[in-house]
Amino acid sequence: MSSSSGAYEGLSYYFRFLDRTHETEDEFFTKLGYIAVNNLAARIKARSYINIGLLDTTCPPMTQIAVYNSIATDNKTLNVFPDFGHDATPDVPDYAFMAFRNEL
Repeated sequence: MSSSSGAYEGLSYYFRFLDRTHETEDEFFTKLGYIAVNNLAARIKARSYINIGLLDTTCPPMTQIAVYNSIATDNKTLNVFPDFGHDATPDVPDYAFMAFRNEL
């Protein structure tokens, strides 16, 4: 995955133009870690449905799996779509409808 495109373009820009010698790298990533979704996932207690596209370069699968594993409830579902990226698969609305219908 290239750090100069998509969601990570800002990282590349920051270090190429604002901190070429990476003097603030540790501080930068420490602060960035505070807003990582997996740090908040442990607060999720509701029924959860996570869809992951294995070709996703915006939200890489390894980060989404970390979020899924951190969700506090056992009442969670992980749908993995090997041939998709960040785009929604055609069946996602059907999965969502069926999941919510089953909760009623």
